[in-house]
Amino acid sequence: MATNGINLTPGMGEIIQLNVGGTRFSTSRQTLMWIPDSFFSSLLSGRISTLRDETGAIFIDRDPTAFAPILNFLRTKELDLRGVNISVLRHEAEFYGITPLVRRLLLCEELDRSSCGSVLFHGYLPPPVRPCLSRTWPSSDGPGPSGAEGFTRVGPVVDPRKVLIIAGHHNWIVAAYAHYVICYRIKESSGWQQVFSSPYLDWTIERIALNAKVVGGPHGDKDKMVAAASESNIILWNIQDGAMEMR
Repeated sequence: MATNGINLTPGMGEIIQLNVGGTRFSTSRQTLMWIPDSFFSSLLSGRISTLRDETGAIFIDRDPTAFAPILNFLRTKELDLRGVNISVLRHEAEFYGITPLVRRLLLCEELDRSSCGSVLFHGYLPPPVRPCLSRTWPSSDGPGPSGAEGFTRVGPVVDPRKVLIIAGHHNWIVAAYAHYVICYRIKESSGWQQVFSSPYLDWTIERIALNAKVVGGPHGDKDKMVAAASESNIILWNIQDGAMEMR
């Protein structure tokens, strides 16, 4: 059954028929919709009007040659640039609002102008808001770092705005400042996002560790573990979908 350029096949979902510059393409609604706020999410949700050809396929008056690798990226999240004009492809990706692809193509253009080698991703993470001071080393568990109870500081004063250590695992990174840690993760559709900020520690962090895929946890591979250490003492945070538990 076909309805306005959309075929409904039992068990397979909606198949979208497109006519891009005179060339026919068939794909699924899921493929076109996985990037929010794109041209296709607006088109298929009715937020922008559609023009149809004589067969009922949605007509898009754009370059079909450039559309083919864009559709392949939407299907596979992979990019094959053989025989492709990067500048033209980026221009078309910007029109369709395919932000992850635009970011990759901008990086490819930068690499074409330099010789810095292969880069998997790039981004800028602005300085975080400093957490409030919090008692994070309970005295009932024994002394804090250097055997001091409560809030006794350890070692020289360190600039609290300075990043001391960075560690990464899978699509997560953790940045350790002098007295707190911040975790970020990258998503294909939205880029880097801050997902966790530890309480402010009254002692200086010396080492950190991150496990973004804890095996055997109660929530499967959704469990994340972050550790901060000073001398012989360690604090663990178990992060579960935005929630945090200190151990």
